[in-house]
Amino acid sequence: MAARAAIVFAAALLLLLSGCSAAPAPKLSVALFQNRADYATRSLQVEITNRGDADVVITAATFTSAFFEGSGTARHLPYTLVAGTTTDFPATVPPAVCEGPDTKPTATIHVTPKGSAPLVVTSTPKVPFNSLGALHAQDCGQQAFEKVASITPAPHLRFETRDGTELALLDVTITPTGAAGTVTLVSTTGTTLLIPTEGEVRALGITFSAASAPTVLTLDFVPSRCGTHVISEDKIGTLIPFHAVAGDFEDAYFRVAVSPVVKAEFYDWVGRYCGQ
Repeated sequence: MAARAAIVFAAALLLLLSGCSAAPAPKLSVALFQNRADYATRSLQVEITNRGDADVVITAATFTSAFFEGSGTARHLPYTLVAGTTTDFPATVPPAVCEGPDTKPTATIHVTPKGSAPLVVTSTPKVPFNSLGALHAQDCGQQAFEKVASITPAPHLRFETRDGTELALLDVTITPTGAAGTVTLVSTTGTTLLIPTEGEVRALGITFSAASAPTVLTLDFVPSRCGTHVISEDKIGTLIPFHAVAGDFEDAYFRVAVSPVVKAEFYDWVGRYCGQ
């Protein structure tokens, strides 16, 4: 009789346990990319898609790449990611490692599925538009150039009137560091807000080495366009693009940021210019 009772109890326990099976693992996919608004802040988006049938709570998200030091950490978390939806989380990109190998990045997502314990999901994210490679190349191209000659924009704009038109003048000082090697500043180009007075491309063709004297370049600009929302919608218009030959980079491309004061002066000037 006791043996029969034990069998019944075991069967009931098995039935109870079978009804408490663990929730299925979350189905998450990750992508890393930059929006235009991310350029100035050197950020990117960690895009997470919940491909499962249940909502999950994302508590932390990071990415690592041999191109960069340490890890980038997504902000605005924790966040409940509804089943079947996609959300982007901004993350600041760590400093570049210019000798790093070209390997695939890794994304690590800390997630709590509904009714289940927290867990960690690791995946190889997609990188549309080669965003990590492009950012790495810009960082390392600028590092290679500024190893030999540093670039310093002036703390204020100057203004000059030519043929009744007020131009904005940005003085940029190129100072050799004393390091071995040569670099060549090939050109600067226009932005979404500014355009050189020569046109879209301002040819320079200036080579610098340890023997060169400091050089001040005066970059004169007119607005690239005038419109109601030109300034309010601007994201990267005051990042000055440079093309150079430096180290292993035959066509280095990078943007140099001006100070917040100069950025405000550019905006004031565009307002004056376009209000004429």
